Amino acid sequence: MATPGAEAPLTAPDFSGMGGHAVPNEAPAFAWVVVVAAVLLWWLWPCIAKLRGDPSEAAFLAPGETGGRRLAHAPLAAGELGEAGAGRLESDLDFNLMSEFTGTFSAASEHLKKALDMPPAGEAYTASISALKLLVEILDRLFQSMGSAEDIAKVSKLRESGEAFRRDFGAHRLGESMRGLLQTAGFERHEGEGGAVWVFPYEDALARLRGLTVRLCLLKSADLQKLRGPGRFLHVDNLAVLPKLESALFVDLIDLYKGRGKFGGDAESRPSARERNLEADIRIKLNERRAARQLEPLALHEGLAGICRSLAEAQRTRARKDADDLYPRRRIAGQVRAALAKLPLPPGFTVAHLHWSSTELPRLFGMGSSRGGASGVGLGTELADGDEAAEIMANEAVGFWSARQTADVFWPAASICGVGAALDYTVNKGFGVALVIGFEAQEGDEELTAQLQEGLRRRVALKPVDKPKEPAVKFTPAKTLGSRITGFRDLHARPKPPGGG
Repeated sequence: MATPGAEAPLTAPDFSGMGGHAVPNEAPAFAWVVVVAAVLLWWLWPCIAKLRGDPSEAAFLAPGETGGRRLAHAPLAAGELGEAGAGRLESDLDFNLMSEFTGTFSAASEHLKKALDMPPAGEAYTASISALKLLVEILDRLFQSMGSAEDIAKVSKLRESGEAFRRDFGAHRLGESMRGLLQTAGFERHEGEGGAVWVFPYEDALARLRGLTVRLCLLKSADLQKLRGPGRFLHVDNLAVLPKLESALFVDLIDLYKGRGKFGGDAESRPSARERNLEADIRIKLNERRAARQLEPLALHEGLAGICRSLAEAQRTRARKDADDLYPRRRIAGQVRAALAKLPLPPGFTVAHLHWSSTELPRLFGMGSSRGGASGVGLGTELADGDEAAEIMANEAVGFWSARQTADVFWPAASICGVGAALDYTVNKGFGVALVIGFEAQEGDEELTAQLQEGLRRRVALKPVDKPKEPAVKFTPAKTLGSRITGFRDLHARPKPPGGG
């Protein structure tokens, strides 16, 4: 019998009345296998998603078509993608670049000679110059509309029944030479129900190369026209304004439209001041690294910069959704290839894609937006803070690329580049994308290699505009009289001008 006030002894619970459903001392081995397998699957799922990719990637990365358009002039996706970007994308052409370039330029120069076979004055000369200017406008509208499928479909067709076409390209002496220039530029004549139509096959790589070459020939002739100036009245012919093949380089085709418009860029994604500073610093750091190894600097291409900004903005959006690690790299390569097809560049180029993502952003105070905009401070303060932060991130990005993609950063054949940046202080990350384009000479084509190297050296040799020198004799302004009022009684105290009076 228990003593009053004493605690009752603890006894084990009796589960005999529960039908034998007692709590087991250990779980079955099969249950542990299921738990471990689930944990491993959850941990390895991002890697599996990257390797698996997307079922639609085969159609998206088809070498023949992209989005319903044949893009033979665009680079093909590489088999192995780089660790820090979409890797090196190369082109596959069935013709020789230098042979087509030299042949097209020489043919265009011959047709230009026939069109200008007259004295450099009079109505016939004026009509020839007007026809050549019309052809320049046609080619410019054509290549500047590459980014829009709707616009390019309109400007790539010329009807023979049009008044302007009959005036400049009709059945007369001048029209014969101008039609020869059209054919040399890649236009093809097709008969239709409504009459003959001249069509430019913009999807064809060879046609694009010929069109750019004819545009270069017309540009060289226009430069010679400006150089001659009023001296044309002293000439009896126009041989002085006919461009020679020796004055044209293949690398000039790359620079034709590098600063015109924003091909492939998103008009809505405008970079902030800090993002522009980061883009400029990244390009400066890249060229500094290349200069340290005695390599030519990379020229900025506005079209490439627009593509890079779009890619960086897309990566920023995916990072906000926490889906950047699950996005297939091969799809990024396909997007780069499709965007490059809209740029007015000669075919046969190779592109290196580099992208970088920061772990965190440098601390900046007074931010009024998630993209780093300052609040309550002046513009000078915002740009000063952005410069310091941009330099830190640019050093990190270029250092990352130099370590992971050394062959791309120090690529001897690189010619132009584009840089895009996106900053997001919500996820505390910065993103940088760079596209570097160069032309690798085909096997046994030493002429193309020599021309590319000469063109790059010529670009570096161009010096910036010098600042105006200070005059040898400095002008010292006269001293002001302050608040003193001068009257007639002060005239005798002033020195008389030379010669009396």
